[in-house]
Amino acid sequence: MSDDGTQVTLERFAGDFRLGPRPDDPGRLRTGVVVDVEATGLDTTSDTVIEFAGRPFSFDRETGAVVSVGEPVSCLHDPGAPLSPEIVRLTGLTDEQLSGHQLDVDAIRELLESADIVIAHNARYDRPMVERAVGAMDKVWGCSLAMVDWKPMGFPAAKLEILAIYHGFFYSGHRATVDVDALLHLLTFGPPEEDGTYLQRLLAAARTRVAVVSAWGASFHTKDDLKGRGYRWNGAERVWWREVPMDAVEEEEQWLHESVYGGDGTPGVRPVNPFHRFRS
Repeated sequence: MSDDGTQVTLERFAGDFRLGPRPDDPGRLRTGVVVDVEATGLDTTSDTVIEFAGRPFSFDRETGAVVSVGEPVSCLHDPGAPLSPEIVRLTGLTDEQLSGHQLDVDAIRELLESADIVIAHNARYDRPMVERAVGAMDKVWGCSLAMVDWKPMGFPAAKLEILAIYHGFFYSGHRATVDVDALLHLLTFGPPEEDGTYLQRLLAAARTRVAVVSAWGASFHTKDDLKGRGYRWNGAERVWWREVPMDAVEEEEQWLHESVYGGDGTPGVRPVNPFHRFRS
């Protein structure tokens, strides 16, 4: 920021990741992989991946410091049909660029198998898309969109491009490899005036056991209360739901009984297998 506070200077991120010190105990080192996909649309049940990118990195499991960064795996895929103008505009990819390309399924699976945790900025989208493309794998996934509580830290939006600007850098999205590197770089920063990294916060959230609480039979007039509480609408099953830490399930059931059911109703509670989180 300029001395008079009227201008802010941003730097283009060019791959100079912020690396932390290696721990004295090698047993604290773990492997993560940041992934991103571009696709023909947003429907995780029918749209097709047209670009995959993933970059491995090593981190200190206790401090959340990224200590080394590996070579990325990146590949394009021809969906067999013309891209819509909107997807061309959003991704920068064209039919000509994709023509004849196929995902390297073996390389992608090998990359993901090497990871102790796979991270995406919207894992509820990226995991189903990746697993439809290369097959399901029992891996722990983390979501930097859902598992880092950005708003209380003063950030008005959790879009990756906006978060990057608040941390002094910009990049040219939305190509998958560029997004992957920008996210990994962002995770090496930490909350303003606090110790630790955003990766450390994400890891803590990923270790927390959760359950899906479903507000079955909730009346229409309670939808605003449910949305305000963080519930999401599942159109296929026609139910409001949210993830809740296991030690907060009883409190959540009590809130539903009082605020949604009026004392007459039973929510559903389903513990989530940590290896299956963010699946469809």
